[in-house]
Parts: sequence; C-alpha cells; structure tokens
Amino acid sequence: MNRRILFPLLAAAAAGAVWILAVAPGAHSLAPPRAAPAPAVSDELAQFISGLSHEPGSAPLHREIAAGLQTVNNLPLSSVSWVRLADALTQRSRLNLDTSLYPQIERVYLQAHKLDRTDPTSLVGLAWAAGAAHHFDDSVAWALLALKTDPELPAAYGIIGDAAVERGRYEEAALNYQRMLDLKPDLGSYSRAAHLLYLQGDTTEALSLIRQALAAGGGEPARSAWCAAELSMMLRYTGDLAGSVEAVDVWLKHAPDNLVLLNASGQAHLATGDEAAAIVALEHAAALQPQHVTLATLHDLYLAAGRTADAGTMTARIEELHARLRARNIQGGEGELSRFYADTGIKLDEAIHLAEAERSHHLGAVAADTLAWAYFRAGRINEARALVPEILQSRHQPAPQLYHVALIEEAAGNTTEARAHLETALGREPHFNPVHAPLARAALLRLTASAALLTARP
Repeated sequence: MNRRILFPLLAAAAAGAVWILAVAPGAHSLAPPRAAPAPAVSDELAQFISGLSHEPGSAPLHREIAAGLQTVNNLPLSSVSWVRLADALTQRSRLNLDTSLYPQIERVYLQAHKLDRTDPTSLVGLAWAAGAAHHFDDSVAWALLALKTDPELPAAYGIIGDAAVERGRYEEAALNYQRMLDLKPDLGSYSRAAHLLYLQGDTTEALSLIRQALAAGGGEPARSAWCAAELSMMLRYTGDLAGSVEAVDVWLKHAPDNLVLLNASGQAHLATGDEAAAIVALEHAAALQPQHVTLATLHDLYLAAGRTADAGTMTARIEELHARLRARNIQGGEGELSRFYADTGIKLDEAIHLAEAERSHHLGAVAADTLAWAYFRAGRINEARALVPEILQSRHQPAPQLYHVALIEEAAGNTTEARAHLETALGREPHFNPVHAPLARAALLRLTASAALLTARP
C-alpha cells in the first residue's frame, strides 16, 4: 500500500531522524513510571478477579472476560493470560465508557508486566490505562518502554500521539500519528489522524479520513461508534445538521444501547433545535452509564424547559460523578466540572481552582477557554481577556468557545470584536446550547442595536 503523507511539512522535517526523537527528546525517561509492579497477586487484584468470576452472564462482553479469566486460572504464570483478560476489560470500559475500570485494568496489565517485563503488549496496555486516567507522563513512559522492546508497535505511537494532543502539542502528535499510519493504516490510525486534522482546522481532510476509518470498521457498531460520533461532530461543525443526525442515528438502529452513539445523537438533535429528541437520547444514555457531558447537557435542557427540579438532580449527579473520579485518582474531569460551574454561575472560586488544575496537565485553546470562562464569570475580566489570544490561536473554534470570547471582549469594551465572534458562533451552530445560545442571540441583538445607535449619531 502506498504511504499516505497527511502531515507533509512535519514528515519532511522528520526525514532521516531517529523516530523516537519525535516525542520531545529528553522529556521522558525510559525508566518505568511511578506505578510499580504489583506483588505476586495483590489483595485488591484477587478480590477484583473473584468478583468478575461471579458476575452475571448478561454483563457486557461477559464471554470475552470469562475466557480471559479461564486462561488466567489455567496459566496464571503466563503474561499472555493476564494481557488477554486486561484487553477484554479494556474493551468493556470503552464500550460502556466505564472509567471505574481504569485502576483495575492497570492492575491486570501490571501483573502481566511483572511476569514478563519484555512483553510489549502489556507495556502498551499500561500506556493506554495511564492515558485513559490522564496520567500522561506515565502513559508516554510506558509507551516508550514498549517501543524500546519493539520499535514498530503502531499502538504505542498512537498513545504517544494521544498524550501530545491532550497537551496541545499538535506537531508532536502529527509525527507519531503519521508513523502509526505508516505502520498500520486502519480504523485506529485513520480516526486519530482525522481528529487531529479537525482540531487543526482541516475539516475537509478530516472528514475524508474519518470516513475511511468507518469503512475500516467493517460495519461493526461496537468498533465504529466513536468514528460515527466524530463524523457527526464534524458535519455539525460544517453546518450539515441533517447529516450530523443521520451519521449516528443510522448506527443506533443496530446498536440502540451504545453509549457513544446515544450521546452523539443527543448532541446532533440538540444542534437542530429538536430538544425533545435530544432529551430522549440523553436520558437513555444517563440511565445506562452517566457521563459528564450527558448529565450537563440534560441539566441545560431541563433548565431551558423550566424543569428546575430535574436540573437540580443533574447538578447533584454531576458532583457525585466527579467525587468518584477523584476517589479513583482519575484526572481529566477538572475542566468539565469547571465549565459546568461557570456555565451555571455557581461555586466560581472552585471553578477557577479546577480550571487552573486542568492547565497543569492540559495545554491549548480548550484549557485556556475553560480558565478564561471561569475568570469572566467571577468578574475577573482582565485575567480572562489575557487568555483570549491563546484561545484564538487555534484554527478550530467551536461555537461555545467563540461565545465565551465574545462576552469577554464585550466586557473589556471591544464591542466590534464581540459582535463578530457572536455572528460566527451563531452562524455555525445556532442551537449550540439550550441555555446559552438564546443568551448569545440576545447579546448579538444588544450589540447590533448599540452599533446602530452609534452610527445614527450626528
């Protein structure tokens, strides 16, 4: 197969270089990261294994996990046995969006690593588990150890690229995704490249790649759900709202309980203004496995519909969800909770604290927007305005982000810029949020009227 160069300038710059230098030379040690291998079989791991052996047969991926358990029981000293079990648990966590499994998955992969420290599959598994919990230094360190064992592991390059994306290091991500594509052009590499190109503002190429990823999925909803959700999001960004709905709802016919598809369907229907359909999809998702985006969107939909008691219930559930994440040492939710507090105008000091914490392990426009929005809502306009250039450096500007920038600019006295950002945001996604989109329209009317008055003055 001919090599496809998706990032030509970076590929040319990297030509002839030792590939491992593409991931920030000197930034990561090849020593094992902070998580040390477990003892023979820790009490926690033994208890978890015992619980798995008694779960009902109706549990998701029960057959695969039962097979992994059987292998572990038959060959407990084989690294391959533990990797097989951990891989099945990883599939379950992805299918169910179940973050509670991350620490257990890490323990199972650690057991495999203890039995064979040169096995690259356990190292890749540990890299994935650390990255899923947003421990990016650990994730990259494990992936580099895997590449030291086998320099041609596509998944390891993908995981290093994922960590780079989360930190706003798009050039580093592009180098590693390109290497992954060179080694194995498939759903995983196509979808990663598509997402990065979308973040870089190249929506046309991103759409092409995400469709290739879907084709590589072979029509299996469990494998293709994330790609279908990405396609829906990209179409929504381009203004193809009907296409955005169709992109996920056609898959939901075959997988009506798929959480990724349900959440994407809720967002797609919301973008069209069909709030009733959005509520149906998101309530279904929340009943299966509550996620922050599900509960937060439902909160706003309920609030817009005058269902204040239901909105209050969503607030309580969101705070309970994040308390559980903190108890499991899973990072990555700080920004979500900060944005929720800022959106609702509550606990603004905590919103700022959470946004500042997110900036410690996330860089780029999203983290800058989160902190700026929290500052703005707390009345700290100068600090919010100082972050606007960083936000606008990104070529990818979702409507909520432009709305935040617009209100910050208005508060700073830059009304022309504020109006331009609101026009772009509402032109792109007129129903981006059931609470804040109407506020954005009101702000645009206010600014337009003020501009007309100034023009009319002699």
